[in-house]
Amino acid sequence: MTRQEQKVNNQQQELDLWNQTAPIAEKPTKPSDNHENKRVDPFQVLPTEILTDIMLLIPQFDIGVRCVLVSKLWWNQILGFTELWSVLLLNNTMQDNSLTHLAPYLGHCLKDLTILSSSALNAKAKFMEELRKGRYKKLRSLKLLSAGSTMYYFGPTERKEELKTTDIFSSWELKNTLTRLHIDVGKNNMDYPVYIADILQVFHNLMDLYYITTTTFYFSSQSNESEKLTTPHQHLINLQLRGYSIDEEQTELIAANCPQLRRLFMAKCDYSALDTITRLQRSTVLQNLEILMFNSTDAYHPPLPLLPPTATTIEGTEEKKDKNKKGIRTIYINTGGSPTPANHILPLIYNNRYTLETIVGCFERSLDTSEAQHVFRKYPDFKLPTLRHLTFWLNGGLKNVLLQAVRESPSLRWLEIMDSGGFVDQTLNILLEIPSLDHLSFQVSNAILDASEQLLLLFKKYARLSENEGCSLKSISFQESSRVMTDPILKALSNIQSLEEMWINGHFPNASTEQMHQMITKLGNQRLKGICLHAIEESTTSTIVCDVLGGIVNKLSWIQLRRLSLLRDRDVRALVDKIEPNSSLNLLIIENCRMVTRESINYARKKIKIVICDRPCSPYILSAFNSNYHIYPDYLNNK
Repeated sequence: MTRQEQKVNNQQQELDLWNQTAPIAEKPTKPSDNHENKRVDPFQVLPTEILTDIMLLIPQFDIGVRCVLVSKLWWNQILGFTELWSVLLLNNTMQDNSLTHLAPYLGHCLKDLTILSSSALNAKAKFMEELRKGRYKKLRSLKLLSAGSTMYYFGPTERKEELKTTDIFSSWELKNTLTRLHIDVGKNNMDYPVYIADILQVFHNLMDLYYITTTTFYFSSQSNESEKLTTPHQHLINLQLRGYSIDEEQTELIAANCPQLRRLFMAKCDYSALDTITRLQRSTVLQNLEILMFNSTDAYHPPLPLLPPTATTIEGTEEKKDKNKKGIRTIYINTGGSPTPANHILPLIYNNRYTLETIVGCFERSLDTSEAQHVFRKYPDFKLPTLRHLTFWLNGGLKNVLLQAVRESPSLRWLEIMDSGGFVDQTLNILLEIPSLDHLSFQVSNAILDASEQLLLLFKKYARLSENEGCSLKSISFQESSRVMTDPILKALSNIQSLEEMWINGHFPNASTEQMHQMITKLGNQRLKGICLHAIEESTTSTIVCDVLGGIVNKLSWIQLRRLSLLRDRDVRALVDKIEPNSSLNLLIIENCRMVTRESINYARKKIKIVICDRPCSPYILSAFNSNYHIYPDYLNNK
């Protein structure tokens, strides 16, 4: 080929390269030859801090089942992230079995382990085996809630008759690290019975203990006296017991062996245990006790937090000398249970009259006026100057004793008088005299208030006080009190400008529907943030939900609709359709409204952050929703 022909050929090839229709032959390349196609392992190029943050966003189950099995590098790196495995909860059968293979490798980081009754059998056995081998030496918190079945895994594989429960606990090698233990021992009659004394004898640094048994409670084995504590435990602060027949003897053993107790919960006790606590407080025993819950059920009170190692101070006390006083600050007595006889509870209240901040209890009716006068003669200077919260059920003369004790209290903010059997004049006279409250709740069963003028005066008093911002009633609740409400009373109530929350139970036959609607509308245009409608008049259900609440829905933070038998799907949808983008409403509770379907609930969830259906909510949960005064965080997190 001549030089001229070669030049022409080259020009033709260049033209072909620019021709869009001409095929271009390319040399096939392997992914390894192209840098852009190479796969980059994030565990090789990303810093540990970034990888940890990424892993924390992935569910623990997915990490344990999928991520760790990608490669040996991933396995080593992921198990090395202590933040990922410091807390482990076993509560799902399918997922728990998948995490079983990780049990031997978490000893270097596991600090909080929970094994619930629903945990998978294989996973439960494997983690208990590693616990017995002493692999979890960094564990601080352990929860074994298996309705007695956990006891099967306490002992060794081959039974040894001479082995004691304390030996099993010692093999866990948690003597110096474990500070919190929640244990369910079931019937406690199996091969390795567990007693409080066994636990305290081994775990010297334990601060929080929750002990459950379905049989009679014993502090220690009655057949082996050597199992009792030789020296009192010096770190236990919070003790919660659930068993049968906790009597005077067992209470004395608890007090003698746990001198640092500040929070004591006791369920299913004899009243002799309450008398013992009162007697021991008068001596040098139980001087540090601050919170006492006696025979109460959890559904009737807000959750009480664990106390920290350092002592707290009384809130709302002006005198500095009172802040360091020792005594009980919170008492829950028989809430949700049978009435407590006055002779068992009054001495305890009197002993702690200068430190009590909260009293929630169910008290007997039998104390008449003469007996109440005898109480004041027996207990002189019966005042409760630091009391902030008072709730009581089933009361007669004892009600007036307690109200007389707080007549001059500057600290009282929350008052609930439940099932009073008659909202009598004397009670209203006391309410007119005591300083302004933040919350008032009263329940009148099968009684008509003859002197309604006093209730009218009470609401007019709070209306006058509300003219000065922040110094009047913030929330109010009416339960089974429909007969006492009239138009003038509702009108006076609507003039309380400080009201932020309201619970209305039942319809008001002595008040007009128009006045009820006007009251809610006026309060909604003032400062009202939350309202509960419970079993109101059926014929007005649609109107009050769609029209009245619909008119103020964007100004409210929460709405609760309970037992509205004629509440329909279209009513719920009509209310939701009135919610604007800048609305403050972030909680809707619909409970026992039989005509409301799941479709309407899902429809509401498109516009409202939290919608709860058919789960009981008490004023304790909802009160001061925005300030978290009495609220269950776990409750609201679970829709």
